[in-house]
Amino acid sequence: MKRRNFVHNASIGFVGFNLANADIRSIFENDKIKLWLREYVMATHVNRVTVDPQLSESLNEEINKVDLSFLKTGFKSTGDPVYFYPHDDRYCFCSSTLRHDRSGMTDILLPFFHKDASGTWHHFTTINGYQLEALVHAARTLTDCPYPLEQLLLPIQNNSSHQHFPGFYTQKGTLEISTVIDGQKQTETSILISTHQGVIMNETFASEHCLTCSLIVA
Repeated sequence: MKRRNFVHNASIGFVGFNLANADIRSIFENDKIKLWLREYVMATHVNRVTVDPQLSESLNEEINKVDLSFLKTGFKSTGDPVYFYPHDDRYCFCSSTLRHDRSGMTDILLPFFHKDASGTWHHFTTINGYQLEALVHAARTLTDCPYPLEQLLLPIQNNSSHQHFPGFYTQKGTLEISTVIDGQKQTETSILISTHQGVIMNETFASEHCLTCSLIVA
């Protein structure tokens, strides 16, 4: 049986990489990743904040905590800007470009944060490079969508204990993303966007993201 690696569950987070069989020469194309981030930021109309004093102490502490968790896996954050949701400053995310010194591997992770009723910030999900690619693919596809894209493509905190899908809640419904990595075949990513009225988008496409080793989420 051929080994197949599944990359999924945007609602939880990033733990690490298995680099044993990685082809380091073709793992990531940094310019493409940066383009995806720019497109995602433009499509969702988030607001960029770059000065630390503008951020609350609670948010800075939570960002530093997430950075430390990445560092423990061998990756270093570059301390990129923070992006706040349009019309809802209880949510934001960072764009952390991470580099693994031993392998030379580089990727982007987007940790997302939510401020609760007490004013305390919490990290609630992380999006990896495959998932970012899928979100940008959706933004390019849904040009005639009746809903603002930020209501479909930005994750929100949901306290339900009954989430049984590989994705996250959005303002209008749910979003599911999964990637299948098979060394013998083209890597494919599937994205399913649903609202309370039904399915908006359900597509599988050939991924251009160049990760060639196993990504582990937990």
